[in-house]
Amino acid sequence: MAKRAEKQTKGTSVRQRREEKRREQMRRRNLQIVIGIVVILAIGAIIFFLVNQPQDAPIPEGTLERYAGLPQGFDEETGFPILGNPAAPVRVVEASSFSCSACEVFHDTMIDDLVQLVREGRISYIFVPNQFTGNIQNAAGAARGAICAGRQGKFWEFHDMLFDWQTRFGNAAFSQNRMVSGADALGLDVGAFRSCLGSGFVDDLLDASVDWHRENNIQGTPTTFVNGVLVSSQDRQALLQQIDIAQGNQPPAPPVAETETTETDVPEDAPQTEATPEITPEATTEAGE
Repeated sequence: MAKRAEKQTKGTSVRQRREEKRREQMRRRNLQIVIGIVVILAIGAIIFFLVNQPQDAPIPEGTLERYAGLPQGFDEETGFPILGNPAAPVRVVEASSFSCSACEVFHDTMIDDLVQLVREGRISYIFVPNQFTGNIQNAAGAARGAICAGRQGKFWEFHDMLFDWQTRFGNAAFSQNRMVSGADALGLDVGAFRSCLGSGFVDDLLDASVDWHRENNIQGTPTTFVNGVLVSSQDRQALLQQIDIAQGNQPPAPPVAETETTETDVPEDAPQTEATPEITPEATTEAGE
């Protein structure tokens, strides 16, 4: 009996040790799970903070003054952003990408001349956004941001900001946070701007842009037309000369007071030109690379 009792005692002791060991393992496992959850939450919080942190979004010097008093909106004929009086005798249409370095050079070279001609009533200036040329990431997002700024009457100011950011920030230029910060800097309704970015209005306009590029056989950006005539060179004097030829003896349009932009439905020295790849959703870089 004594031996049997001794064996039972030993067996109980072994089971107890096993049970304690199992419980200790469970405690360690639970602790590891808790630590893992805490680490994941901490990393998530850091990422959330970084993703939502406002980014520097400077407005280039002179931008607000450049467009002060000029009417802007969306062209009734094409649906694309327009600056100036639609009745002006000359229509300058530019196909351009905010991601394209040649487009940025063209902008810096020509914008003051073109805006002055708009002020004089000699031209209206239409911008057709291209999402597929250039090397800066998120060209499509930049186009969406500019269009949404246009919904609140600030397409051209935002357009200048994007070209400035291209050289200032490189591949970090067109993050959504920066564009939201830019909208705020311009005094836009940021909530409406955010909602607009993925809206059907923007989708339709960008689809219309793809169709327009195909119909006009656009081979690169920037590409400009003056009253429907392709300007073969992006040289400043060549473009200004073509505008003079197109105007001929036609008088400029009378000055037009700045009007409030409404939300319009969308209907269907010399810089080099960047090649436009076949326009498909997958095409996002310059041709030839």
